[in-house]
Amino acid sequence: LAGVIERLKANVIAYDLGARDLAVTGTPVTIPKITSSATGYWVSENSTITASDLGFEQINMTPKTLAGRVILSNLLLETSVPAADSVIEEDLASQLGIALDLGILDGSSGGGSGEPVGIMQNTGVSTVTAAAYQVGTPPTAAEMMEFLTNLDTENALFGRLGWALHPLALAEIRLMTVDFGDISVPLDNMNMATGGPANILGHPYRTSTQMTAPTASAGIRSILFGNWDSVMVARWGGLRLLASDSSDDAFSKDQTHIRATMRCDVALRHPEAFTYVID
Repeated sequence: LAGVIERLKANVIAYDLGARDLAVTGTPVTIPKITSSATGYWVSENSTITASDLGFEQINMTPKTLAGRVILSNLLLETSVPAADSVIEEDLASQLGIALDLGILDGSSGGGSGEPVGIMQNTGVSTVTAAAYQVGTPPTAAEMMEFLTNLDTENALFGRLGWALHPLALAEIRLMTVDFGDISVPLDNMNMATGGPANILGHPYRTSTQMTAPTASAGIRSILFGNWDSVMVARWGGLRLLASDSSDDAFSKDQTHIRATMRCDVALRHPEAFTYVID
């Protein structure tokens, strides 16, 4: 067969769960946010209504650069079937999408290494601490409900709610049981012909190996729950692809360099709309 066997890659899940794609221009992109609302009062007749003011802050988003580069020989370009350049360009686009997804989920705290600040590195995102989110110890229904409770107590349990999970974390959740009369039974009926349920506690989930894999002693960052509509991904233009056979020493080595770049940043409308596992 004339073809290329692709490399197995992590799932890209943030957009699938509902993250907002914002095509923007200019820098920085400034989005105002209400931090404190007006207050309503009960007042007696002819009494003065106490004044209250709205508080505002700004969310600033600036371009962060995602990039990838491949060097290949011109002989390969000229003789390969299918065309090597199209295969490489497709792979570069895929890899930048995977890197963007990781930046959304867990980009460096403080934006280190030129990265955006990911969801699980944002100040204000709540956490769940429990040994139950480890391999070999399936969580209980009460422990899973803590994710929803964290959002509900912040008035944030609404919108496009969903779960981001490492596949091993999903396997543990599917082993959850509940007790009825001291008898443990599966939390969800599973039909082996059709597989497990599509939702967890009524909300959709997606798995990715870019979430941290739980172990027998740790489950940190293996489960993330929240309102994905709160995620804003600013994008300055689209994917840029550039090929050159004269850059660096490509000319003298009869090579072509293919470069892919994207300019993006990530911010949360409401950090309180997410919660994840820590140890």
